Amino acid sequence: MGSNEQSPDSTAVFIEELGLHLSKQDGVDPELANIISTHLLQVAPAQDVVSLTKAAIVKLAAQRAASPKDNAHG
Repeated sequence: MGSNEQSPDSTAVFIEELGLHLSKQDGVDPELANIISTHLLQVAPAQDVVSLTKAAIVKLAAQRAASPKDNAHG
C-alpha cells in the first residue's frame, strides 16, 4: 500500500467522525443529519441509496407534519 492510500478502517473512521461533526453543528437538524449519516455517509452505500434516503426524509417530513406541537400557534 502506498503512502497516499488509506486503509478501509481509516476511511470508515473518517466518515463516522464526519457524521458526528455534522450532527453537532449549530443550525443542523439532528434527525436529518442522522439520515445523512445512516444512508449517505457510508464507505459502501447501498445501490439504492438515493431511494432509501428519500424514503427516510419523506417519513421524517410526514411525522413532523402530523406533530401537533409544530402546528400550534401561540
